Amino acid sequence: MEYILKPYSQKEVISVVEEALRVTDDWYGHDIKAIQTIQNEAEDQKELMEEETDLNSSRLSVMTSMVMEYIKSNFMNEISMSETARAIGYSEPYFCKMFKQQFGQSFTSYLAEYRVGEAKKMLEQPNVNVKEIGARVGYTDNNYFTKVFKRLEGLNPSEYRMNKLKELQS
Repeated sequence: MEYILKPYSQKEVISVVEEALRVTDDWYGHDIKAIQTIQNEAEDQKELMEEETDLNSSRLSVMTSMVMEYIKSNFMNEISMSETARAIGYSEPYFCKMFKQQFGQSFTSYLAEYRVGEAKKMLEQPNVNVKEIGARVGYTDNNYFTKVFKRLEGLNPSEYRMNKLKELQS
């Protein structure tokens, strides 16, 4: 009757099955027992798909927690997407796809934002050297740290610190 192309949704499958039932009902003169058997199978399939969706949702939730914990524990080191994927037991392509789906951005962008967030906390402490902060949040090249920080915050780390200190004084 109809082709269903991958990837397909539960709604598409159910819609096609319901249409098939309607046509079959019209065509074969209302053979109710056969239709009920097919409807029961369609309902069973729908339940299985819902259970699978719940399981996938749980897996994504677990993956999200594992990723966040891994980054929290390792952001100060040189870490990559492939290393993170391996550490939590996923293939790199699957991890990349799921990460973007869950976090709405690439791993690299997320890590940079996390590191800059941690750097901002440290910059509020006037006794910590800016170069040292870059190294503490995982940037061995201080110029690169400054460039990333400025791209995300609109100010370089020293300017950010000065603004924060002025806010605290007033």
